[in-house]
Amino acid sequence: DLASEGISYYPQLIAFAGHSVNRIREASRLSVEYEIADGLGTVGMPFIIRDRNDMEELSRKVSEGNTFYQYYFKVDEGITEIYLGNFTPIGNATYAFQGTFDGNGVKFVLDINNPTLDHQGLFGRINTGATIKNFSVAGSVIGRNHVASVLGTLTNGTVQQVYNEATIEGNNNVGGIVG
Repeated sequence: DLASEGISYYPQLIAFAGHSVNRIREASRLSVEYEIADGLGTVGMPFIIRDRNDMEELSRKVSEGNTFYQYYFKVDEGITEIYLGNFTPIGNATYAFQGTFDGNGVKFVLDINNPTLDHQGLFGRINTGATIKNFSVAGSVIGRNHVASVLGTLTNGTVQQVYNEATIEGNNNVGGIVG
């Protein structure tokens, strides 16, 4: 079973899949191969988060407009802590995270120091049925308005089974878990 090996395939055109020239047949197979070891974003096969790079990539993609509406993310098994440092929050005033994020018991360590910026925390803003759950945050978060360890701004969504060990500083709408 190729799926258990982390590979899946999109459908191929039969004219290429069964072509008499081996080079064409192989190029067709490679063009439809899809690596699924890092997940598909579904409940059963969520996108897997393993490290700081994965978190930074998620933050970058949301900031560029991919809100991941109804997609699922989960921190990989066996990971107990991810150091993020001066992390750019996932979601901002323009684009909110709209998927499901399961921290799987991990502790995120932040050192966010942005006293002139709003929507500061591990997540800057979530919306439209998003869920973030099952993790803790330690370290420190400094922002201006809508500042917290887990989530700067909750527009519409769910935050569950999270806790805060971080110090938080800001001006307005400041909280331990949600700003």
